[in-house]
Amino acid sequence: MDVEQRYRLAKQIATKVGKKISDLHFDQIEIEFKDKHLEDPVTNLDKLAQKLIVESIKEKFDSDHIYAEENQAHNIDLKSTKLWVIDPIDGTANFMHGSPFWGVSIAFAHNGQVVFGLVFCPELDFLYEAFNGKGAYLNGNLITVSKIALLEHSLITSGITHNLKKETEKKEKKLKMFLKLFEKAQRLRILGSSVLQICEVAAGHSEAFVGTGLKAWDFAAANKILEEAGGKTSTMNNQPVILGHQDMICSNGLIHDQLLELVDR
Repeated sequence: MDVEQRYRLAKQIATKVGKKISDLHFDQIEIEFKDKHLEDPVTNLDKLAQKLIVESIKEKFDSDHIYAEENQAHNIDLKSTKLWVIDPIDGTANFMHGSPFWGVSIAFAHNGQVVFGLVFCPELDFLYEAFNGKGAYLNGNLITVSKIALLEHSLITSGITHNLKKETEKKEKKLKMFLKLFEKAQRLRILGSSVLQICEVAAGHSEAFVGTGLKAWDFAAANKILEEAGGKTSTMNNQPVILGHQDMICSNGLIHDQLLELVDR
């Protein structure tokens, strides 16, 4: 299995597709919603981006497995060999409103372990990348997590409010957690793209991201980048994160225990 060849291909695909979708961003966008609450949008460009990514992979590695957001058949085993985990546009709600806070996310995993990850945010001109054991990079420059060790001095980003309107039992619990973070951190922000928010922790631009209800494509690539940058990711119960998990804390490691004390398990 030539993982390095797949890595080079993924980098080419992410940048090429990202630039193409960016060029089309302000053309007419067709919007649909995957839920009755109109909180989970998908555009024609999400579908186009995924089509281009999948076709490019299959052209070179036809036997590889693909787990992607806009694919309705999500019955793939996340512990499969040679598994690509793809989000063609992470931050679709931002994208449909013209915001630049979105990115193309591509990860490659083998037996449940992510080997490499790339996140390209074309309208910010940010290319984050990491290969197992080789460090994390932003636009070719080595990145590491920040050295801030106090939550009170930290900038935290969150995805806790995503899909909150359709929550029933968990709504109050999540809002309480959000309020705790707001009261304790120096600043609390919601950027609307989990992959960008996790990568910003990796780059040392923020100290943590707290997310709930995530899918593998929302964090697979970005978490690999954070890991290689020296950060830490865990479940709310401080267990190692696997591709099937949904709720997690991604941090610089130094404030991780302080965050664990705040969250409801």
